[in-house]
This record gives sequence, C-alpha cells and structure tokens, in this order.
Amino acid sequence: MLSRPILLLYAFEKLANMLVLLTFKTQEGKGNYFHGLTYFKQKPIEVKSKGLFQRFHDCYCFDPSIYIEKRAFKLENLVNAGHTSHMEIVNLMKNDSLATSRIINENASVEVSIHELDREFIFLFGISTLARYRVNEWNDILSGRNNDLILKIQRYLQSVQLSFPNPILNILYDKIFLFYQPTQLS
Repeated sequence: MLSRPILLLYAFEKLANMLVLLTFKTQEGKGNYFHGLTYFKQKPIEVKSKGLFQRFHDCYCFDPSIYIEKRAFKLENLVNAGHTSHMEIVNLMKNDSLATSRIINENASVEVSIHELDREFIFLFGISTLARYRVNEWNDILSGRNNDLILKIQRYLQSVQLSFPNPILNILYDKIFLFYQPTQLS
C-alpha cells in the first residue's frame, strides 16, 4: 500500500491519455499534459483549469463546470461520496448512471454531482500525492492510528483498480461491457 497508488496513477494516466487521443483524434500535446490537479498540505484536492484531467473529463461529460469553477474536494469526502464496492460500481455501469455521486465542493461549500470516473481519477491522484510526496502523512493514514479512513480507502481503491478501465472501454466502443470478478461468477 505504500507505493501502489503511485503505480496505479501512472497506469490510469496512460488510459486517460489514450482516451483523450482517440476521442479528439489528435497527436497534439501527446504525453505533455500535467495532471490538472493539485493537492497541497492543509488544502483539499483542487481541480485546475487545464491539464490531463480536464481533457479526460471532456471525453465522457459535456459539463465543464468541474474545472471552470475550479472545484476542490477533500480526500475523505471523495471516499465517502458514493458507492465503494466493485459490484456497486458495476451496477452503476450496467444502468449507465456513473454520474450519481454527490460531494461537497470545498471552494463553494455546496454539494455537487460528480461523475464516477472523475471521482476515481481525483481520488487516485490524491492518495498518489500522499504516497509520493507526503510519505509521513500517508504512513499515518495507513497505520489507522488517527481514524479508520484507511479501511474505506482500501475498499474503494480495490474497486477503483478493478473498475476504472471498464468505463473507458465502454466509451471507446460505445457499448456497455461488464467484467465481474471470477469469484462472483461462480
């Protein structure tokens, strides 16, 4: 758990970049995107106006308000905002309703709707930033000394790593493909 978020973020960035390049059919800026997100100590995760996240978001959502308003989200709120189990997320995909999570935008102190892919990408960016740049803080979360956030993070991270590629495939093929864990098939 110390380094898994970093590796997953790099893999998910490649998937996001692939979707951007195939959606917009351009080679412009290939691989030159910065994240489009920031996460500094004592602040929420902030969505900036430009970057990979914004281009990725535009591939599946026609509402640019998440980056135009430069929304900000606390890591705890991302974890608690909606469904966290893989089967719940698969059911959302099956019903084509991935835009259902409600979360507090810390900049305006109002609840907003957030697409599940946005939530997953921002969540992974947040824990990856902790694992890479704020190792002591990440280690405190992992130890569970202060709260039980790590239990929720582990559950959601397990779901994210199983489900994140699935909607991207669905977007690329404009069909709904569902992949279940082998234990759930039997």
